[in-house]
Amino acid sequence: MTDKAPASKAKQKGAGRKQGRPTSAEDGVGRRAIINAACDLIRTMSPDKVTRAEVARHANVAPRLIHYYFKDRPSLLQATAGALSDIFQRQAGAAVREDDPPEVQLKARIQAFLRFQLQYPYFHRLVIEEIVGGEGTSQSLLQAMSRRGMAGYERIVGKGVEAGTMRPVDVSLLYLAIIGVVELAASGRPILRELGHPVPDDSEYIEQYSEFIADLLCNGLRAPKA
Repeated sequence: MTDKAPASKAKQKGAGRKQGRPTSAEDGVGRRAIINAACDLIRTMSPDKVTRAEVARHANVAPRLIHYYFKDRPSLLQATAGALSDIFQRQAGAAVREDDPPEVQLKARIQAFLRFQLQYPYFHRLVIEEIVGGEGTSQSLLQAMSRRGMAGYERIVGKGVEAGTMRPVDVSLLYLAIIGVVELAASGRPILRELGHPVPDDSEYIEQYSEFIADLLCNGLRAPKA
C-alpha cells in the first residue's frame, strides 16, 4: 500500500501540467522555435499543407505545445509570414549600401529580393492565401509588411530624384511591379528553358536577372538619344 501512494500522487501532478504550458521533454522549445520551424517548411511546402501538426513533426515537439502558443492555424501562419518579412528586411538592409548611387541600390535590393524568393519560394503564396484580404491582425500585418517594403524604394527613388538621375514615380506601383517580376523570376525558369535560354545556377541567375530588371527600370526600352 505504501508503494502505490507516491505513484498516485506523481500521476496526479503530471496530469495537472496539461492545463498550462507543456513541460518536461518540451522545455526550451518556445514560440520563436516553433515559428522558425514553420518558416523552414515554407522553403519546400505550400502554405495549404503547413498545419500545426506538420509544424510539430518538423520541430519534433508534441502538438499540444503548438496549440499552447497558437490558438489556430491562421495565427501560426500569420506569425510565420511576419517572421519571414523580418528576415527579408534584414537581408535587404544588409545588401543595400547607403553611399552607393541609387541605381546600384535598386539593383542590390532586387538581388536581395530574388535571393530571398529563391530561399522561400512559397512566401508570396503564404501572403496571398493567409494575409491578403484578412481582417484584424492579418490586415495590420499586411499594412506593416507593405509599408516597410515600399519604404526602401521610396528612399532609393528619392535619392535618384535628388541626384537628377531618376524621375518621380508612384512608388507604390513600382513596389507592386517589382514584387511581380521577382516572384515570376523565382518560379519561371522552366519557361526560359523552353525558350532555349541558358539558365545558370542560382547565384549567376540572381545577378543576371537583377541586372536586367534594374536596367529596364532605369533605362526602359527606348533607344539612347544620339
